[in-house]
Amino acid sequence: MTLYDKIQSLAKKEHVSLKTLALNLGFSENYFYIMKRQNSRPSQDKLEKIADYFHISVDYLLGRTDSSTSENVENDLEVMVNSAMSFGGKPLSDNDREFVKKMLRLHLESKENN
Repeated sequence: MTLYDKIQSLAKKEHVSLKTLALNLGFSENYFYIMKRQNSRPSQDKLEKIADYFHISVDYLLGRTDSSTSENVENDLEVMVNSAMSFGGKPLSDNDREFVKKMLRLHLESKENN
């Protein structure tokens, strides 16, 4: 399924036309049709607007995950922290890892509230 197909499917589920969706997001009314014809991908900013509109993650929109929501945030945070096992060549302590996880969680929550 292409990105265009996924957006079209999401719009259909919400009973909104692609033209209306584009206008609601502040895009040109033919934005999605042009995107399909040119086989182009929206900018990160536009991807975030589309994902926010449908209350889904950008990763789901791009097909990187099958989960449409951020219900796996804790697992995602754990993966991110585990991938940062060291800083400056020194391993992170358990306290440091928990601190990083809390900071990431706060950052993600603040993005959801804005």
